[in-house]
Amino acid sequence: MPLRRNHPSLVLWCGGNELQDGDGPLDDERSPVLAALRDVVRKLDPDRAWLPTSPTGRVYHNRLEGIERDPTGLHDVHGPWEHQGLEGHFTLYNRGASLLHSEFGVEGITNRHTLDATIPPDHQWPVSLENPAWFHLGAWWLKEATLRAAFGDLPDTGSTVRAAQFLQADGLRYAVEADRRRKYHNSGSLPWQFNEPYPMAACTSAVDYYARPKPAYYAVAAAYAPVHVSARFERQAWAGHETFQAEAWANSSRQEDLPATLHLALAGLGGRLYAARSQPVTCPANAAAHLTGISQALAAIEDEVFFLDLCLTGGDGQVLSRNRYLFVRGDTLAPLLSVPATELEVSVAHPHPAQEGRGEAEHWQVAVRNRGATTALMVWLEDARDPQAQGYATVDDNYFCLLPGECRQVTVTWEGAQRAGEERRLEIAGWNTQVLELCSQT
Repeated sequence: MPLRRNHPSLVLWCGGNELQDGDGPLDDERSPVLAALRDVVRKLDPDRAWLPTSPTGRVYHNRLEGIERDPTGLHDVHGPWEHQGLEGHFTLYNRGASLLHSEFGVEGITNRHTLDATIPPDHQWPVSLENPAWFHLGAWWLKEATLRAAFGDLPDTGSTVRAAQFLQADGLRYAVEADRRRKYHNSGSLPWQFNEPYPMAACTSAVDYYARPKPAYYAVAAAYAPVHVSARFERQAWAGHETFQAEAWANSSRQEDLPATLHLALAGLGGRLYAARSQPVTCPANAAAHLTGISQALAAIEDEVFFLDLCLTGGDGQVLSRNRYLFVRGDTLAPLLSVPATELEVSVAHPHPAQEGRGEAEHWQVAVRNRGATTALMVWLEDARDPQAQGYATVDDNYFCLLPGECRQVTVTWEGAQRAGEERRLEIAGWNTQVLELCSQT
């Protein structure tokens, strides 16, 4: 304890993870070991908070039945660790009541390059727990029923990877955003998990064993931005409903009020605008705030897949925060797998080329443009080298949808990958685009 008590990331001391018996979470009164640890904390770090275990409080799990039974009893809660469905996921997180959400997550399959290095391609299909390779490397986290309910039957490994990664990224983003909208009633959110100690085909990690981020990493990073605009809604699939409805929220960690302009738009796959407006707003200092709502008759939206765009701009027009949400008019996300193809155009500049032997990073400024007539879904920039290659490619913006004509500027930084003669390769592709590759060699 003396070695750790001054660590800048230390918030509180805890006796252990998920310590419980038949009567619920253990506490200092029922566990002599926890009582002894509490006394040590009081002696050596008396100004720091102490929890006997995590979760703690009257309600153990973050579940609807617990929220309904004892809405003020969710002190420090865990779970869930899986996507809850195209309506249930949003119902649960919209009704969150925790004071501290110290463990939760969403499952997802690893990136395709890592998957190929983990399970040989000729052993990847079927993606099922009946396949011994998947049972060994994803038994808890390959949720076949969840994938089928969200996307229908998935025809191949690539489609299954895309579907699982989308649910993980989108589901975890919404969970973090929903917790942040309850600032300060909810005082902390700790997704499980950041990385892996062993190469996995599927799990709840945001970064794989080879330190390569999955889409969920970028989705959660954006959700944690100091100034953030988000949407609250009831479902992702709107079959059986007449009106699309959502709320726009802002979350600001600044110490002063932030005047801004909120831009809202509903757009279809081809870029057609079904609704659009802008209005002045104020993001209160160090707070979350409801800004406005948006409502649109679904009969007026002709596209099966559509988007809600939110953007906050400052007085000089600078983008402070932006967010894009994907919805379907039907009852599953299956239409995402058959969206018409579009074409990406990519250009790259090297403003800071690395110099051999100096250990410097190399920076690429990559412009990705959608030249086609339909939205490019889930555009993904990825290090195309072997997962065990030297160094890393870090990307400052990733896993985004581009409406027709839109362009996104992305900074790619190569760290520790400047060994003489070694090629740096970046792969760029969306769900419905061609695969492009950028190469550079020292």
